[in-house]
Amino acid sequence: PTNKPQPPAPKPTTRPPPPPVTRPPAPKTTRPPPPVTRPPPPRTTPGPTYLPPTNKPQPPAPKPTTRPPPPPVTRPPAPKTTRPPPPPVTRPPPPKPQPTPKDDGYKYPVPSIPFDF
Repeated sequence: PTNKPQPPAPKPTTRPPPPPVTRPPAPKTTRPPPPVTRPPPPRTTPGPTYLPPTNKPQPPAPKPTTRPPPPPVTRPPAPKTTRPPPPPVTRPPPPKPQPTPKDDGYKYPVPSIPFDF
């Protein structure tokens, strides 16, 4: 494509259109021509390139070349912080239950009059 300015499009003519061309109908053929049968071209390409299956064990596939793994990063062990052991948990002794006074049962009042049998 060029970047030159294009000439203006031609203006349509105002002449009347020509009369339509009438052709005589095509003569009818009574029977179709026989189909052309060509022999297939000779095969010049070789057959399939894959090997037929064999029952022999296949050699292992070649391993992809890989870079040796980087050496493991050896970090020095973390310094041990020797914290003093926590103080032993001293719980106060459980409160001793107060001894309940022995209940001797109901005390009858001493009668002021001696009771003799």
